[in-house]
Order: sequence, then C-alpha cells, then structure tokens
Amino acid sequence: MTTGHYIYEAEYAFGDEILQNGKLFLPLCDGGVVPIDDPVVDRNIQKEIGHLMLTNPMSMLLSKTLDLYIPVDGRHVLYSLVKPGNVFGVWQLLDDFSQGSILYTPLPMWDMTAGGRSLFMLPRISDKFAYGKLKKSLV
Repeated sequence: MTTGHYIYEAEYAFGDEILQNGKLFLPLCDGGVVPIDDPVVDRNIQKEIGHLMLTNPMSMLLSKTLDLYIPVDGRHVLYSLVKPGNVFGVWQLLDDFSQGSILYTPLPMWDMTAGGRSLFMLPRISDKFAYGKLKKSLV
C-alpha cells in the first residue's frame, strides 16, 4: 500500500467558518462552506485530509488572518490570531492515536473563522482626540 503526501489550497471568504466545534469545513466552488463529512465532498479528499478526527490537517496560512477561538456562553474568547506564514494543526501529528493518547485540549471546543473577527481598540472610542490621532495614522 502506497501512501502519499498531499497539498491542497483552499480559499475562504471573510467570515466563513473553517472549524466549527472542532470539525473542518471546506469551501465550495460557488461560495459557502460544508463540513468535511458532507456527501458533496469527494470521498478521496475526505480520506486524505479528514483522517484526524475530521478536524483540520496541518495547515499554513498564506494570506490574511484567521481567528481561532472558543465559544463560551454566546461570546467568542480569542485563543489565537493566526497570521500569514503561521503553521497550525501540528499538535495532532505529535499524538499517537493508536495508543489512545490525546495530549492537547479536546477538539470539539475550537472554532475558526476566515478573517480577524476580534477587534482591539486602544483608546476609548469616545476619546475624540486619541481616536482621531489613531485614525489619521492608519489612513
């Protein structure tokens, strides 16, 4: 039996869910996303990249940003802002599933979206002077 290594490139629209409750979602050609175990996803793709408990395979972000977060009581608690060049999904490769070991946080808790959803504002938005200075420096 021959095994190979595969590289897939996927493009997501801003706000698309990439992971939802730890499950990988794949983009459709005509827009939108579907879970990796959806019947519209080619069985070979499901087999080649869905082998890690249906979650994301080792991945590298090529452009833009991703938010990796944990949903808690209707709020999104940011865990990591993934930037271009960052590799993620590596921890699954370190575990020996045949021995039943899972060394990282349980997968079903993670969500990931295309594009940074988390906004950070240094000055209070009501502070017109500081806000104007920040705005001017970014325009």
